[in-house]
Amino acid sequence: MSNWDDWADWNDQPMRGDWHKISDIQQDIISKDEDSKTYLTLYYIYAREDALLQSQLEKHLSLLQRWDLISNWYSREIVAGTKWDTQFDMHLEEASIILLLISSDFLASDYSYNTEIQRTLERHRQGKARVVPIILRPCDWRATPFAYLQPLPRNARAVTTWDSLDAAFADITRSIRLICRELQQLSATYILQSSHKPSQTYQFDKVFVKSGTPTVTFVEPIDFEALKQSLAQPGRGVVIEGPSGVGKTTAVEKAIEFLADLEKNFNLLSANKRRPSRKKFIALSARNPDHRRRLQTLRQWHKGTVIVDDFHRLDPVLREDLIDYLKYLADTNSTSRKLVIVGIPRTGQTLVDTSFDLSTRIDVFPFGHVSDEIMFQMVGKGELALNILFDRKADIIIAANGSLNIAQFLCFNLCQIAKIVETCDQSQIVPYDFDTAQSSVIKDLSRKFGESVRRFAAMGGPRDSTSLLLLEELINSEDGFVSVPSFKNKRPEIAQFLERFITEGWMERLYHEYPECEQHFFFDHTKQILVIDDPQLAFYLKQLRISMLARDAGKIAKLTQRKVFISYSHENDEWLKRLRVHLKLIEREGIIDLWDETKIAAGMQWRGAILEAMRTSKVAVLLISAEFLASDFIVEHELPTLLTQAASGGTIILPVIVSPCLFHRTKLSNFKPINPPDKPLSLLSKPKQDQILVGVAETIMQHLTNIEIKKKGNTERTQ
Repeated sequence: MSNWDDWADWNDQPMRGDWHKISDIQQDIISKDEDSKTYLTLYYIYAREDALLQSQLEKHLSLLQRWDLISNWYSREIVAGTKWDTQFDMHLEEASIILLLISSDFLASDYSYNTEIQRTLERHRQGKARVVPIILRPCDWRATPFAYLQPLPRNARAVTTWDSLDAAFADITRSIRLICRELQQLSATYILQSSHKPSQTYQFDKVFVKSGTPTVTFVEPIDFEALKQSLAQPGRGVVIEGPSGVGKTTAVEKAIEFLADLEKNFNLLSANKRRPSRKKFIALSARNPDHRRRLQTLRQWHKGTVIVDDFHRLDPVLREDLIDYLKYLADTNSTSRKLVIVGIPRTGQTLVDTSFDLSTRIDVFPFGHVSDEIMFQMVGKGELALNILFDRKADIIIAANGSLNIAQFLCFNLCQIAKIVETCDQSQIVPYDFDTAQSSVIKDLSRKFGESVRRFAAMGGPRDSTSLLLLEELINSEDGFVSVPSFKNKRPEIAQFLERFITEGWMERLYHEYPECEQHFFFDHTKQILVIDDPQLAFYLKQLRISMLARDAGKIAKLTQRKVFISYSHENDEWLKRLRVHLKLIEREGIIDLWDETKIAAGMQWRGAILEAMRTSKVAVLLISAEFLASDFIVEHELPTLLTQAASGGTIILPVIVSPCLFHRTKLSNFKPINPPDKPLSLLSKPKQDQILVGVAETIMQHLTNIEIKKKGNTERTQ
């Protein structure tokens, strides 16, 4: 089998429909002859300090090299004796895909920022290359000239913050593979589209839909055949569970329509012409009050197939009644009535937990995030229907991150921006501007969700961060699902405040004060689970910053005026600079007020300024080295003040061991250091050093959160 045949079988999913034609044309375009084989060239731009991470990424991308899809060149491979600028320009100008490996060191490089980036972005704007920022380490990349590009890993979560670096690089590789696939097919697709004579005209909003069930762009999910078989079995209950936006309801509706059409055709061919055709279905949503009332009398009027969507939103009594009804239908082997339950992840297990003997009477179909292959096919069907070509289809799929609904939404907006009204007579390329498309979508979604999100964030008052922590957990979850008991175990220091969130009925109060919130945030008081079951809300939240939410909710006062003091020896200036880079983002967002000796202005009494800063600091970070411990001023003035502050509970001390020293022989050894004394930063690799410095920032934020929680608790006890 050829390399291209292997590639066409990507994800073990065969190409369907018209896309077979694209694959066939592509095989003619990409020559199998070794001398004329066409490659996609890949170019890395990265800081020298990130060489190890770059090397690990290259290993993950090596599979693409084996398939002859890419060939590598990066700055460290320049042959000795050649002129740097000439060699650099040649490879950069020839590169198909340019990876910007972003870190604080990358951003600190004037050469990379001013020279490489500008030329790279120009090639991207001209459509001569695909530029992909890869966030290696946490840094303030959103304020850069390339912030408008689609970043990787998906959701822009920095590589070094993942529990597994391999998982992060695998996510990046999957996206790069998608981009390679698109670029390899681009010219072939355009040839097909250019010669394509549309046989039918579609309105663009019927092809890509912002809500409802798509028809033109429907793609069968992996378990579609099994789902149809289950729906055809008399009496047996069907449960479809999964996160929002992955096509659960669409799949079951399409499967039922298929079975209805099949039965209709059978009746036409059958001698028994009087056999009645199966009704398609009745879809009821637990979000609709009228539908909930109809479900209360379901046994009286039920005929055909009834789909109950958002099952988790029904009240417990009605849920239990429907569970009993599921068992009844299965036990009576009903041929005229079918009940389908659609809900959030773990719905099937919840049903079985409620009634254990239900497990043998239902079929459960878990739907996860949609594969890139299915997303690719969905967008491709829309392109063929409208006779258009998205020039950066891979970016759409990456941004949608497994949500068919969001992919539909983005395609809809892109067509709108490009003024595509209906099927084009002549093929037209639709440009994908990540920043414009995202901004347009966020603007729409802000009108829909902005007030609900603001009111959710405001719960608990201006000095309580519980609602912000819950929002942050929702944003970081894969399926928009947070179990409060599990969150308590994960964050025991805030368990008592999560308990108040439940016992004081914060969500019930929110629903009463602003009923619209109930449509956006679902809270099951019995199970103590918080769910966002609207894919557009999940997408919207992932584009926001917690600090901005806090400001909009009137809580910014509790996030500001948090002084963090850094104590260091001047011999360790470089460590101070690196730490400041990692703290810059939370300083800019107003989460901390960072202070070190560089803040002392000319003419100030420097000793008094330092002592005053120490006395008013909530957190003190000590960059400990042999030079630090040998400093008379630090030992005689700074440390006594800080230790006194710590003893009175006024300051939290965070030692960071930057180089080998006798830390264990000092009073500071009573404080747990960020890194083990036998593993000082100077003896670690660059990525490990950055992981620890990121840990400093995270520890500071955690301690400041705890301080606010304690303040709140003390205030309540005095009331």
